[in-house]
Amino acid sequence: MSSALSIEGIAGEEINHFTKRLVNAQRKLGQIVTGKFNDVVLEADEESSPTGLVKRFHQVLEERREAYRNSPEYIRDQ
Repeated sequence: MSSALSIEGIAGEEINHFTKRLVNAQRKLGQIVTGKFNDVVLEADEESSPTGLVKRFHQVLEERREAYRNSPEYIRDQ
């Protein structure tokens, strides 16, 4: 299933509000909707929930933090 709609976060918007918009758009269209919030791409399908997407957002951020902490750039700058 391809995404027919891509949603961007709005300046000042909170992740909770963004994920609700993403899931609502998916429910309205009945197909996968992608969204980008603070350079994290999230995908809403028929099983997605706003809470689940918030958890995924924070998981991606943590993965990125961990990758940076293990990078030569971070180690060099310490």
